Amino acid sequence: MKKTIVIVGGLLAGMVLASTALADVRPAPTPTPTPTPGLKVVLREYGRSFVLAPGETGGVTSVCLPGETVLSGSATSIPPNATLVYSSLAYDGTNSGWTIEYRNNGAEPANVYAATSALCTAGTLTTP
Repeated sequence: MKKTIVIVGGLLAGMVLASTALADVRPAPTPTPTPTPGLKVVLREYGRSFVLAPGETGGVTSVCLPGETVLSGSATSIPPNATLVYSSLAYDGTNSGWTIEYRNNGAEPANVYAATSALCTAGTLTTP
């Protein structure tokens, strides 16, 4: 599209030029999100509080719902008074999820809040 701008001297011309330039600046339209078929991933989190005696370990597991399988996971809460010693996929032959384990390396009992998340999607997990 071709535009023609005529400048007529003076303050009025500057205002016309400025308003014409501003009229041409338009924000890009915001794209509307379109649902796409394919992989749907759900975050499943589980947490609990417990006490660990010195040297004791304890953990939590976030489990995917029936009909889902785990893709990945992670600890989502690492207590300051315990050490994360294990973080892995959990599979019992039927259900899958993500499990973590902590150890109290201190000399006193530790009150711990531990949480883990599993990224789950529709499907099944099998072993060869």
